[in-house]
Amino acid sequence: MKKLAIAVILGLILLPVFAVSYDDNEYQRKSRAYTELANKSYDEGDYDAAIEYAKLAEDFARQSSEFIQLMLARTEAEQEMNKARTRFTWAKQNGAEEKYPEEYASAETALTAGSVAFDNENYDVAVVCAHKVLDALSVVKGGESSSSGSSMAKDDSMSSDSMLEELPAEYRIRTWRGERDCLWNIAGKKEVYDNPFMWKKLFDANKDKLPDASNPNWVEPGIILTIPSIRGEKRSGLYDHSKTYKSLPKK
Repeated sequence: MKKLAIAVILGLILLPVFAVSYDDNEYQRKSRAYTELANKSYDEGDYDAAIEYAKLAEDFARQSSEFIQLMLARTEAEQEMNKARTRFTWAKQNGAEEKYPEEYASAETALTAGSVAFDNENYDVAVVCAHKVLDALSVVKGGESSSSGSSMAKDDSMSSDSMLEELPAEYRIRTWRGERDCLWNIAGKKEVYDNPFMWKKLFDANKDKLPDASNPNWVEPGIILTIPSIRGEKRSGLYDHSKTYKSLPKK
């Protein structure tokens, strides 16, 4: 009876260790090592040691998960901050400081705050600050010559549109931080479907990639989703958060 009870406890303890496939890192390597010791002790009948090793394995698996989440958050923050810096530099070169002083000042403050947050590993805050920069500078237009009139503005607009990226055909799921990736939020992105209620379209096309094909709420960072076309739009490549994409065709 004791052996059966311990086996059940050991199984429950080890389950979280294998619930998610983590990248190779120091914590994960230790988790695997203690898992092997736990299994060996269990096979030898040393159940007390098996339970202790299993607990250590679980603890290191948790630390591995936290480490992965931190690295994913850092990557996201770095991408968003780079996007904000690029936009800020562009705005400055186009005279935003003189033409849009309030927006420029707001963006500059947010950019500074984001840099400080990133250095302090407050990656969620850095992402929010980066988005504030982009929002503040969204009103800034490209350089226009008064002698050129609307003709040059139109040409500039057409040129800008031709430089936009094709809509993405794939999306790599990120950590549940910042914008909180889930099928609902991903479908709501303007580069995807611009409609969160279209989440089922993503789910139906990617069931075989999810941990549980019957559970649309269970997604894992790193899974690459396929984005099916819904209006005959051309799609290609993996979604890049630092790029600007063409608009989804109107219905």
